[in-house]
Amino acid sequence: MYKKLLILCVLFCAAVNAQQLNNPQQTLNQTNKSFFIQNKGQWDPEVKYLASIGGMNAWITNSGVVYDYYRITKNIDETKILKMNLRQKRDYESKNTSIQGHVVKMQLVNTENNITGTGNNRKEGYYNYFIGNDQSKWASNVPLYDNVELQGVYKNIDIKYYYDNGMLRYDYKAKPGADISQLKFKFDGQEGIRINEKGELILKTSLGEVTNGKIYAYQTDGGTQKEVECKFEQRQDGTIGLKAEIYDSTKELIIDPLVYSTYIGGNNYDSGNSIAIDSSGNAYITGWTESSNFPTTSGAYQITMGSMLSNQNVFVTKLNSTGSSLIYSTYIGGNYYNSGNSIAIDSSGNAYITGWTEASNFPTTSGAYQITLAGAQNAFITKLNSTGSALVYSTFIGGSGTDQGNSIAIDSSGNAYITGEAYSDLSNFPVTSGAFQTSLKGNMNAFVTKLNSNGSALVYSTLIGGSGVRGDQGNSITIDGKGNVYITGYTYSSNYPTTSGAFQTTFSGNPSESNVFITKINSSGSALVYSTFIGSGVGAYGTSIAIDANENAYITGWAEGYYPITSGAYQDTTLFGGGVFITKINSTGSALVYSSLIGDAFGNSIVTDVSGNTYITGYASSDYPTTSDAYQITLGGEQNAFITKLNSTGSALVYSTFIGGSGEFGDQGNSIAIDANGNAYITGEIASYNYPTTTGAFQTTLGGFQNAFITKLNILNPTFVVSNSSNVPNKFELMQNFPNPFNPTTVISFALPFSSNVKIEAYNILGERVRELLNAQKTAGYYEVYFNATGLASGVYLYMIYAKSIDGKSEYRDTKKMLLLK
Repeated sequence: MYKKLLILCVLFCAAVNAQQLNNPQQTLNQTNKSFFIQNKGQWDPEVKYLASIGGMNAWITNSGVVYDYYRITKNIDETKILKMNLRQKRDYESKNTSIQGHVVKMQLVNTENNITGTGNNRKEGYYNYFIGNDQSKWASNVPLYDNVELQGVYKNIDIKYYYDNGMLRYDYKAKPGADISQLKFKFDGQEGIRINEKGELILKTSLGEVTNGKIYAYQTDGGTQKEVECKFEQRQDGTIGLKAEIYDSTKELIIDPLVYSTYIGGNNYDSGNSIAIDSSGNAYITGWTESSNFPTTSGAYQITMGSMLSNQNVFVTKLNSTGSSLIYSTYIGGNYYNSGNSIAIDSSGNAYITGWTEASNFPTTSGAYQITLAGAQNAFITKLNSTGSALVYSTFIGGSGTDQGNSIAIDSSGNAYITGEAYSDLSNFPVTSGAFQTSLKGNMNAFVTKLNSNGSALVYSTLIGGSGVRGDQGNSITIDGKGNVYITGYTYSSNYPTTSGAFQTTFSGNPSESNVFITKINSSGSALVYSTFIGSGVGAYGTSIAIDANENAYITGWAEGYYPITSGAYQDTTLFGGGVFITKINSTGSALVYSSLIGDAFGNSIVTDVSGNTYITGYASSDYPTTSDAYQITLGGEQNAFITKLNSTGSALVYSTFIGGSGEFGDQGNSIAIDANGNAYITGEIASYNYPTTTGAFQTTLGGFQNAFITKLNILNPTFVVSNSSNVPNKFELMQNFPNPFNPTTVISFALPFSSNVKIEAYNILGERVRELLNAQKTAGYYEVYFNATGLASGVYLYMIYAKSIDGKSEYRDTKKMLLLK
């Protein structure tokens, strides 16, 4: 089921599509008013909220919804209007406009008496109603909400109304132990009613047919999502009920964090290599495609493959914040092979891409730094405007050999920085006077190139490397606020340049194997601030780098052998067979803050949040650690992507999950980004036909042999649970949090006299759940939950415990208040 936001899917969650009129060429449920208007006395008191949708008003009451469908028909001669004044035009339009309507009432049967309604996520705007001369019906500052929940409609069953891509939807949310059979409703006012072969409930009206979509329900079984068959059922008393097949009525709430997930691709091979997110939650990806029918959009810069000789083109795709449609999508490329390896965006929504091209006709712009291909393959930097319709600038970067751009970053002035690999035969990769290293050493070196804001000239360009036969490669780049550049990659050169006092100044192992490097270059490109090896003695590859506000650097990649790890790290024992690592080095490059292996996997991309937690993605093909709240706990096929969040000290996993299907050739995460709300976005390549996608996503099926993808996952802030005593208490107890007030962390203690299933949740003062702190089975004892409220606003919050002994004989519930002050 597609979820615009985190949705609580309990033991059973039925999502019913919004009403849709299947009238010829007309869909009446599209809207630009995606909010709910509260009733403050301007309407009949039975009404709680109004959702106004194009062609329909939905009046929400405690006992159901009144649907007021209408159609406006205009029979107007536009040529006559041109000759009329404003008053004549208004009179003419009024006389030649007709409105047809049809009202259908959906009433819930035998509901509870104490139903409460809550509007959630109040909008900034409001409405005023000063209509008529009865001032008791006037209302001002009427609030607008993002969604509405009715609690206690039936015993242990709530209803949530919300918008999904301009469509009104509602979820029945059944709690553990709820009796689904009590949920039933009847319709009044329709001309006919039936359930079709797809399981959809169809209402016939004078305006056409209204469709309630097939119900979707599921619960988890052994860490995997298991759909529960559920359908509408017409009953003898004339009501409509819901019938669910066999399911476990004791299952507790499940958090399904998958916000959206979509394939993006054509009928051949496609790969998403890099992703960036703007402040509105739109996702931008680049990569390569061999599909001549890769999805592009009207008005995009290049809507077809580069030429008849094109084997592979770059693509740039911008997906909207709900994952449901493309804002723009374009090819960029010429003959032969081209690849987009990295993307960055500026505050105006312009996209900057780097990669490599073999095309002499790769698109460049007048006045750009280098407008012709200099060798067999060059790097490129291309800036695409915010609508995806035109190039702001585009330039080659390279010499007479084969050069490749692997990663790009931009500063606040619009200067672009790239790193990659230079393999130019005549040592003529473009460098600038005064740069740190102006000539090629060995066969291949890393490079850092800074291009000015209009793409016309190099600010600086330098090689970085040694004389190893197999060379050096820069894989990832980032910059700090002072303009210093940080890169990571791998080197086979024992004389790769390092600096005095750096963590590791000598190459580790045999030069036939590689070491990771981290190199920090000053803002002018003239000198190294620090540079260090990080080696395992057998082989190590740095693939991605990020920095925090204190200029500590974080890297991930793959290593085998005795890769350096630190005491107290999540996994502080060596994994000789190879695995993914996360390493944090201090701001001077002189010491590791922490370094941990994670598991048998390959890390491709890393980012860090404001609290110093790190997020990585990559791929795993065997055992890899996941957390109990993971979206997908076990490997789905030969190889799956993963998302892992490590805490700020490197000592524990906050969250870790596989993402993937059962395809023989597997799925791979290549790039990760996060937004301010803790959502993680990844892109990569998938060959699984059953990769998890969401209803309403842009593309829900595999288009060819391999497609790119974008998956957005909500990862909650960390909570840690520890046992603080070996004693067994004689009663259940929930203690007051300490400290209280707190900012932003606090400890919640509780006691269990028996082994129990325990759930602890935090709610805001409106009763909206803001965080699940614990949902697990615990043995008898005393426990502490460490709660991090980062991302929450100051205010009063409630925390609630529900514990049920394993034998089912004892239950415990309690709620307490806590105060967050920031």
